[in-house]
Amino acid sequence: MRQLVSFGLLPVAVASVVSCKPRSFNNEAASAQGGKVASVAQLCQGRFAGKLPSWLMAKYGADKDAALRLNKTPWSDWAALKGADGADVPSSLMSSLKNRAQDYDGMFSGLVRGVTNKMAETSGKVNSEIGMLVGLVALEVQRADLLRCNMWDTNGTIDTHPIAAGGTPESPGADQRWASLQSPNIKCEGDNLKFRTLDGVCNDPLNPLMGAKGQRFGRNVSFAATQKRAGVDLMSPDPNTVARVLLSRKNPNHEAYRQAPFFNVLAASWIQFMTHDWFSHSSRGNNEMDESRALRTAGGSVIPSTKVDSNGQPAVSSRVARPPNVYKNTVSFWWDASQIYGADADLAQAVRDPKNRALMLVDKGMLPRFDALTGGAPTGLHAHEKRQEVTGFPDNWWVGLSVLNTLFAREHNRFVTELARRHFGVEVTKLNARQQDEAYNYGRLYISALIAKIHTIEWTPQLLFNPVLDAGMNSNWHGIAAHRFGEDNWAVKRFESLSRSVLNTLRTVEAANIKPGESSPSNKIFAFGVAAPGIVGGRANHFGVPFTLPEEFTTVYRLHPLLPDVLKYRKATDLVAGRATEGNFEAVATENTARAKSADVLTQSTFNDWLVSIGTQPTGTLQLDNYPRFLQNLEIPHAPAWTQSAGQSRKIDLAAVDILRDRERGVPRYNEFRRQIGLQPISSLNDFINQETAYQVFTGCGQKFDPSQLKKDIVSALNCPANLKGQRDELMYQIDQRDRLAQVYGNDADAIERIDTLVGIFAENTRPYGFALSETQFQIFVLNASRRLFSDRFFSTDFNAKTYTEFGMKSLAERGMRDVIADNAPELAPVMAKVCNAFDPWTRPRNRFSVAWGFDSRNYQGSNCSL
Repeated sequence: MRQLVSFGLLPVAVASVVSCKPRSFNNEAASAQGGKVASVAQLCQGRFAGKLPSWLMAKYGADKDAALRLNKTPWSDWAALKGADGADVPSSLMSSLKNRAQDYDGMFSGLVRGVTNKMAETSGKVNSEIGMLVGLVALEVQRADLLRCNMWDTNGTIDTHPIAAGGTPESPGADQRWASLQSPNIKCEGDNLKFRTLDGVCNDPLNPLMGAKGQRFGRNVSFAATQKRAGVDLMSPDPNTVARVLLSRKNPNHEAYRQAPFFNVLAASWIQFMTHDWFSHSSRGNNEMDESRALRTAGGSVIPSTKVDSNGQPAVSSRVARPPNVYKNTVSFWWDASQIYGADADLAQAVRDPKNRALMLVDKGMLPRFDALTGGAPTGLHAHEKRQEVTGFPDNWWVGLSVLNTLFAREHNRFVTELARRHFGVEVTKLNARQQDEAYNYGRLYISALIAKIHTIEWTPQLLFNPVLDAGMNSNWHGIAAHRFGEDNWAVKRFESLSRSVLNTLRTVEAANIKPGESSPSNKIFAFGVAAPGIVGGRANHFGVPFTLPEEFTTVYRLHPLLPDVLKYRKATDLVAGRATEGNFEAVATENTARAKSADVLTQSTFNDWLVSIGTQPTGTLQLDNYPRFLQNLEIPHAPAWTQSAGQSRKIDLAAVDILRDRERGVPRYNEFRRQIGLQPISSLNDFINQETAYQVFTGCGQKFDPSQLKKDIVSALNCPANLKGQRDELMYQIDQRDRLAQVYGNDADAIERIDTLVGIFAENTRPYGFALSETQFQIFVLNASRRLFSDRFFSTDFNAKTYTEFGMKSLAERGMRDVIADNAPELAPVMAKVCNAFDPWTRPRNRFSVAWGFDSRNYQGSNCSL
């Protein structure tokens, strides 16, 4: 029942992208259209701010009073609904009847208890289903508003956009051309059309440059918002001070970092593995090395600036304000596994074995080092990178990335070996040169899609360990019917085929009959309806804005606190034999596994050990005071001498750089950021304190809760029972964080407007159950996650056997992260048989959506992996 109700409204919340009126980025043009075209500002007035009606919270809140208290804060309140934490909450009437039945001592006492227990259980399931559905609808409305109001293109399409120009709104979605995304030098034919290209061109044949390498980062905030605190505000407050006082991990000891018990270091490695594929502002780690453009902080740091895109067409329309700086992506925006295969010709050649054109592996399945290649290392690599393992993206390398790149290189070669037999009918060694190239490209298609699947239905549901998000993300990939009844069910396949045919027919008919100045409701129909068969395998749709990833996306994926300063190195044989203990490990400094050192620690004999080590260790939490110490004293070997400061040549505080990069690139400060993405801004630093925790501490300690009493001396003086000690300690800690925020940003009326976005999102202590991300980060995730699937034809229109081969489609349907590990590190297959999600610490006992920590070397996550 849960899967039927939780049918994935979240991933298809794109339903209202095209509103009742077309949108214009120009208010004057909108007025000239006689009301037929609405400006973005007009459309976004009164948008949903994540707050549900109080009567609804009272009726469907898991705890009525707590739900109403959350309703009065700036934070989204769907998380307080019944079922949003995985628990089934019976109605008050059923709970009362159940309690009374327990005391019944008549002749039929057993029957009465059994009946009332079943009634209460059924009532709880129904209530949780309703609560989950309401939560999904709330997220759908937020997504719809985000897609109407928060997609701003910087690649020159605004002037020619039919909606912005007051012409015919887009109607068939993907069937749309933009002049600035054309190129006379690119031919979308042959292999450029059949396979993924190295630089990402021709993913959309009508717009060959869309999403390609060299295209500009978009925006999720208005261009005016990017200029609000530019100029002199760039260094205020000093980034080094912000990093030291608010971000630094207070003790780098391996036990001291704040841990996320349901997320492992393999998951931390994974997101860096992903971001290396999605975006990069610099080429081979080189930012703007012009000393005259360097960014100099009051704390003494000298940081190269990001390279500015100063050539080509105007970045934005001449009719709207230009962002302060516009930047190009040095890889493609598509999910094309460029971190494995390379985004330029020399790296793409380096990763391939010249003998058989598979991915290069030596020493029984290990990546070679760049300096060991027969033809030598590619040009442009730094000296330390030449001693690293061969990869398509050598920046910021460490053992976690080395493990994943090795795993997926092995998976590529395993797939190609089997593909040769299944598709070409010969052994892989018998393939001719043309077949080798085709097999390689089929392998790249397969690996790209497998990675996207793992990220969508394994990594993300573990990051957002919540039943609402679990249902939404699984439906995102499989669709309602397949998620509920299975992909191989013949009725499901017929249903998917029929629903997709109807959706595409509706869009085609409307495209032929749309009139100038009218809106296109087909996007709404398409977006709602695609929940049934799922996004993957449906029709590509850009929803009126060319696909790109925005600057704000890079901001919310600054997840460095996930990394521990010290890794817990364990022997795989101990875990396989069931004799591993929580305290039995070797402490290895993470920095001693970075760059060229990764090739020293990760060998054929230690590969399984490192895989077990990062699979069993929990990550850090994404909060203040949890930034890794080693990253705040990070050596940059290739940095120029003029970056030397305080006697420490070529070292940076990456936390300070994170703060400065957002300011440099025009990302609004935290409160403005929340306004821009449709969330309520905070009104006081007290809002960062979890008000429910404060309420429970004060009332549990016999005091009336008053926010003005949130002071360390008052809370420490409370006479509390022993069971509230943990909550009081947490409240004291949050009060201390609030006081340090005031210390850094001030106590005046404008203080909350100065808080940096990265600081603000880490300071959010009120989050939905099981969320490793803050709700502000989550909004940007909501907006961008599904677009990567909707826009990419290899996941939508061309996700079929013709493109991937029959064997490729079968493999994608059957395989996940556990299969990749079990087949490419076969000694760990017994471990994977007892792991439910590879991104949950492998030895943590798993009980539905419990986030409790534990260590069990025999049962692992449990043999029953259903939630």
